[in-house]
Amino acid sequence: MLNLKKISASIKKYNPGISNWKSIPAGEKIYLEIPFRAVNSDSILITKKRKTVNTSNNIEASLETTEKIVEKEQAPESFIQDEKAVTDFENKVRYSLIASTSSGTFKETSAAGNKISSKQFSPITLGLGASISDQSRKWNLSSSVYFSYITSQDVPATAGLTNSSISTPVEVGLTAYAQRTIVPELVSIYAGMDAERFSTLNLVEIELGSATVLKNREHTVIYGTAGAGLNLKIKNYPVNFRFSYSKSLLSDINVSSVKAYKGWKSIFYIQVPLNERFFLSTFFKYHNMSGESELTVTRIGIGIGYVF
Repeated sequence: MLNLKKISASIKKYNPGISNWKSIPAGEKIYLEIPFRAVNSDSILITKKRKTVNTSNNIEASLETTEKIVEKEQAPESFIQDEKAVTDFENKVRYSLIASTSSGTFKETSAAGNKISSKQFSPITLGLGASISDQSRKWNLSSSVYFSYITSQDVPATAGLTNSSISTPVEVGLTAYAQRTIVPELVSIYAGMDAERFSTLNLVEIELGSATVLKNREHTVIYGTAGAGLNLKIKNYPVNFRFSYSKSLLSDINVSSVKAYKGWKSIFYIQVPLNERFFLSTFFKYHNMSGESELTVTRIGIGIGYVF
């Protein structure tokens, strides 16, 4: 069954020059995205006919008819140029902005088996994304950047420590993916690169007794990433599920005498559109890393986004 609301929205998308859809001038060219490409045409020329109809409530109604399909084989040069303009519009970059809040737990285990846990809370994370699809919508390229403000890291009081809370640098992340649709409107796969900068604590120094003050270790990690997406309808709400797995390729730390972290992370992400522009999202992120200590990180968050 055709989704008329979705088709109507698509027609408006491919005709940005028409501002008043209730009063279209006669002879106006309207470009359509034909469902399943059942009709071999590039454009449809609309001629308007108006009739007055007496309804039961004596209300006058306007009837419009569409006619004259201009077929591809007979399209004049002007239509071909117009088709290129439509294709360019299809390939236009789309942007999205998302704001989220999250909470994370860091657990470190030293070589001697000593453990320390810390908690991070991010009241605001801002992300900007961009994506572009080919005309067939089988391929998609996307990238994103995010900045996460962390209020503090809190750890249990430990003997010898002069502080149990420390400010944390802003966490930064970058992504770049190529996506391929496997089943239209249902299943897709993607792969690419991730990079992130995050902070941990100087556990080893504290364990050895060479430090009594908590300090940050800033880590930069570049990952290779693969993932899959699934679109489902739950109680008539479209829901997008995504799962990705990332393996570290390169890593660095701001302290030269300390071994940088290597390992993997995974992300489970759910997105639900509220309308054509706004959407809600939630995510669960897990890190498993090895370096100066064994590190696991769990983070959960929720957010709201806007597509423009």
